[in-house]
Amino acid sequence: MSSDDIFKEAASYYKFYFADLSENIKELTPGVETKINLDRQEIQEIDWDSVSLEMAKLMASPERYLMWAQCNYERKLRELLANLDLNPKQFDILLGLMIRAKRGEVATQRQLATEIDEVPISKVLRDLEKKGLIVRGIHPKYTKDKSVIATGKGIATIRTALKIVVKFDEEYFSVLDDKAELIRQLKKTCKIV
Repeated sequence: MSSDDIFKEAASYYKFYFADLSENIKELTPGVETKINLDRQEIQEIDWDSVSLEMAKLMASPERYLMWAQCNYERKLRELLANLDLNPKQFDILLGLMIRAKRGEVATQRQLATEIDEVPISKVLRDLEKKGLIVRGIHPKYTKDKSVIATGKGIATIRTALKIVVKFDEEYFSVLDDKAELIRQLKKTCKIV
């Protein structure tokens, strides 16, 4: 079956699904008739053939599978790290601190904030500090910024976590026929040289 055939088959499914959805909307709460009438009109004006084909193409995109794989991976990783009272962001921060310590560097809170996106870094660091995994203080070189250093407990925790995460990672990706080829292909999409 060609990719066009797959798209057409999926498009016919989505067309049926959306047609069914528009009928169901008609049966929804009659108390909000004005809103539903507007929705009905908008739904009836949609070109379902083109929308269905676009959705079928999106559902067949590698992005879908990457997203599902990432969500599945992160969910399982969260479960494993929870046993150590860590979450993936905390793990990433502790790992970054270990890498810097190996190089003889002291991280600043600002540096960590640029590396860990989508999360207020101060909250994550506060949580790690409460657990006794890091300490913060005045940076010896950049006095306007706070330094962040892993404690002995933090180092022991990340060493344990590393063993668990590496084992999980190896098991998770063991189903791949050619992991190196997948990495090579993904690097192309990320424009990593």
